[in-house]
Amino acid sequence: MTRFSRCRRGSAILLFVFLFPLFTCMLSMAWDVGRLYAAKVACRHALNLAVRAAAAEIDPYALADPSGPRMVVVPARARASFDEVLGANYTPMRGRLIDGDYRVVFFYVVNYPDDAKRVGSLSAPFSYYTGDRTVTLAQPSVAAKIAVPVGLGPFGRLATGLGTVEVEVHSAAAPEVRL
Repeated sequence: MTRFSRCRRGSAILLFVFLFPLFTCMLSMAWDVGRLYAAKVACRHALNLAVRAAAAEIDPYALADPSGPRMVVVPARARASFDEVLGANYTPMRGRLIDGDYRVVFFYVVNYPDDAKRVGSLSAPFSYYTGDRTVTLAQPSVAAKIAVPVGLGPFGRLATGLGTVEVEVHSAAAPEVRL
């Protein structure tokens, strides 16, 4: 063997010793990002179902009014339907993907001005902020935002100093009537 090949003898072990921790950290970070993304998508699906169910709680008398049918979302029934559907779709995720109960950040029911006074809801058009966006509801509709706790892996805990982080999801829907 030449002198040059003898000098490189332990280089593979040194390379492994330096790169393996880096590879492990990157793999752990990818795991945490994937978990956060999966939690956000799953919660968004559950929230979409709940908001659509809430928006479907329309007043049948206002819809059948002979002087002028109108869409009116009933706030109390909408909130009850929202809570029931969100709870039913959120429970299977708890413990596997989500680390605790959701928190409702806001829940808005919006109706046209005349109906809003009568049923006790916000009147359209109604604007609110979520993150860096402004959302305007110009017709009877329901909007909600929830925050859910998601547990982090070892690298995420080390990097953030937190065991869990909150992921927020937002959705809005208007009633649908098919004739």
